[in-house]
Amino acid sequence: MGYPTMTFEGQITYSRTAVEVEKAAMEVLKTLEAKKNEMDKNAVGFDIEWKPTFKRGVPPGKVAVLQICVDTSCQVMHIIHSGIPQSLQLLLESSSILKVGVGIANDAAKFFKDYNVSIKAVEDLSYLANQKLCGDTQNWGLASLTEKLICKQLLKPKKIRLGNWETKYLSKEQLQYAATDAFASWYLYEVLRSLPDVENLEKVTAANQSRATEILFDYLSLLCNLDKGSLQAIMTVFVTGVGGRLKSMVVVTTLWESVTMALGYIAWCEGLVAVTTPPRAFWHRGALE
Repeated sequence: MGYPTMTFEGQITYSRTAVEVEKAAMEVLKTLEAKKNEMDKNAVGFDIEWKPTFKRGVPPGKVAVLQICVDTSCQVMHIIHSGIPQSLQLLLESSSILKVGVGIANDAAKFFKDYNVSIKAVEDLSYLANQKLCGDTQNWGLASLTEKLICKQLLKPKKIRLGNWETKYLSKEQLQYAATDAFASWYLYEVLRSLPDVENLEKVTAANQSRATEILFDYLSLLCNLDKGSLQAIMTVFVTGVGGRLKSMVVVTTLWESVTMALGYIAWCEGLVAVTTPPRAFWHRGALE
């Protein structure tokens, strides 16, 4: 099935001098400070790029580009030219700012090797996805996770991915690529954190846990078939058909809240209007027995 392409259409700010990168990092810190009361821990989408090598025995280049995304704003910092200004180091070493991405521990290790800066408070989306989706140890990539969660295709053209990130100025295509990856990491984290852990949905019997897992995947299928004209109908199907399999109001409520929270992020991206009718209203109308 061919999914629509995921692209970042928010604000991209490109910085390449020490002064510009310092300003960009301060802007991120300012944004996160303003959001501090909205959630328990601030999270940013995080990714890095470097110039690859194609010669045996020649190590890859230093981290050349660092991208950080929050909401609809993405900072693309060309640190191969600027170095690591004080505010950026403060942001990276902060334990109160969660950096999210796929394979982020490896990125942090490379960054420390290249710049002697320790990136603290990191969370791997692959690990989080296994907690939320299936409880297994599947090795998710950013592209595969994007398809699974929101049915979008995250393009990874080799010409850009393996291009020269140490160039004097990044191209428009490189900026878009870098911003989209960081945005995808932030966006998928927001969707994932709205889902309950599979193992915590209903701890009664193995059969109940299996049904809960099945429901969670049915829910993802519903999200993949969303369109602007049938959102209410899809929600009704969820409660009467999918939710009706579990005779537990607590589980149905938890799943419903997860659905509407995740829908909120997708609605924001697609221009949809999320439905927030509480499940108990359906229960009282006899939709659930």
